[in-house]
Amino acid sequence: MHGKLWTILVGLVVLAGCASAPPADRFVASVDGQEVTDTHYKLVWRRCVEGMVWDGKTCSGSALEFAYPDALSRARVEAGAGAKAWRIPTVQQLGHLADRRFSKPAIDSSMFPATPTKWFWTDSDLHPADYDPFQPQDIWVVDFASGRSGMTKSDDRLPLRLVRVIK
Repeated sequence: MHGKLWTILVGLVVLAGCASAPPADRFVASVDGQEVTDTHYKLVWRRCVEGMVWDGKTCSGSALEFAYPDALSRARVEAGAGAKAWRIPTVQQLGHLADRRFSKPAIDSSMFPATPTKWFWTDSDLHPADYDPFQPQDIWVVDFASGRSGMTKSDDRLPLRLVRVIK
């Protein structure tokens, strides 16, 4: 019972963060357009999902989809490729990026263009009290078609957007 209550509370926290309108100057694109700073939550996001590239006007190419272990590996590779500590966002962080004022995708497309209207990985797993040893691990995900959060199995293949904390 405590695990289910915890699950409901986390879902409400994520939804509460999505419900309020963000300040107009919350998102600031980098000079090269590759990153977007969230001034409210002090995070820097990759402007394009993994597999897509910023071409100066939009994110082009095809989004890569990963099983969760492969998403973790991708984040480690990207973090090790330079001086920036890229990682998979928590469900709360990705939930704050989702914006229900927008529809399909539920995100500010002027800052995050061509975002697939799919579920995206987070680095938040299911509460241990809800763990089922006979099922692949449940991971929290955020849907950019609707802005909702939910859970899926770690072997599903989903897109990935990386984040880092402002230093």
